[in-house]
Amino acid sequence: MLPSCCAKLEELSMIMSCITEKGLISLCQKENNGDETRSLNLRVIDLSGITQINDGVSCLLKNMPSLEIIVYQDLHLVLSNMYKHDVHKASEDKYNLTSFTIPYGYTSNCFPRIQDVLCILSMCCPYIKVLSVPIETKQDLESISKLSELEDFSAVDISLTADLDLNWFLKQKGETLKRFKIRNFRISVDTLIQNCPNLESLTFQYTCFHLSDPNINLKQLNYLYELYIKSIHYNSNSKQAVIDILNCSPKLENLAFFDCDFKHNDEFATKFTKYCEDSNLHVLTFNTCALDMPLLQTILLTCSSLKTLVLDQCYDIDSNNIEALYKVSLSLKNKVEISWNDDRSESNSIYTYSDVFNSDSDFDIDDFDYYESDGYDDEDQYFFIS
Repeated sequence: MLPSCCAKLEELSMIMSCITEKGLISLCQKENNGDETRSLNLRVIDLSGITQINDGVSCLLKNMPSLEIIVYQDLHLVLSNMYKHDVHKASEDKYNLTSFTIPYGYTSNCFPRIQDVLCILSMCCPYIKVLSVPIETKQDLESISKLSELEDFSAVDISLTADLDLNWFLKQKGETLKRFKIRNFRISVDTLIQNCPNLESLTFQYTCFHLSDPNINLKQLNYLYELYIKSIHYNSNSKQAVIDILNCSPKLENLAFFDCDFKHNDEFATKFTKYCEDSNLHVLTFNTCALDMPLLQTILLTCSSLKTLVLDQCYDIDSNNIEALYKVSLSLKNKVEISWNDDRSESNSIYTYSDVFNSDSDFDIDDFDYYESDGYDDEDQYFFIS
């Protein structure tokens, strides 16, 4: 039915539907419509929330070469099962998939092994641009490095020590990366900055940084416009790493800190406010961070480009502090919109001081996407699990 009446259909969403494997297989069939034979050439199919249709998804892969995105939670199992008897045959087949995900909850105890899935992927899916996977060994990174078109890479280090070295990988693939999310891993700041000149978005959590070589003149991350930092352990390396990245990012507009301590790090706070003076920041977010009023007041007074300050669940800040910050904002030439969200019993609503702006101001804290969902990756791969 669909091939004959919707031959030009490119995207099909079947979220939580009751489609069967037989139904999926029928999508691959050609239908005669008088003198014309028609078939579907989907680019995207979303099968979120559906299980036990692996054979049907396998049929789609084999018979619908137009497919670039298949949203299916067990796609990695499908790919592995297709080559379980002959892994090397994967090098003979080519699929046009541009996006691929292995759930971050996948562990070394699961089957198939992550190493096997990524090896197969590197052979038969050369056009992958978006990849979100757990990483267990250097072999996993070696397979991923063969994906020549990779632009958007999200990874969680699930090795026993959670400190896999990413420097070698960045030297191989950094130049093509535009979006980069990591949880855990070890990394050198100078390697990141020198080898990832085209980064537009960077997120890191629980990452162990090596100090930059003081003799190296770091390049500029001229395309980086958003930076998300969570749960940085504020030893001297981590603090300096954040400052180095900020100082090399002249176009940065959106900056967010999650679960970070500014209150007890005077040196870091001083360096951060110094950065703010000449920054291009438009939106600055603190989520579950330890803060104090002098820091926030200094940011408002010195960061002339700032348009919005978001304070979400920062329990050192109360309604009296927000009133004081609002008064500071009123005194500025370019007033800053302050959004405050605190779910404690005594203040369980959202305050947004926006009446000083034009009535067409479209900022809404409910619309602010802290987690930057990756298109079809609905759960954002648990990246910000506490």
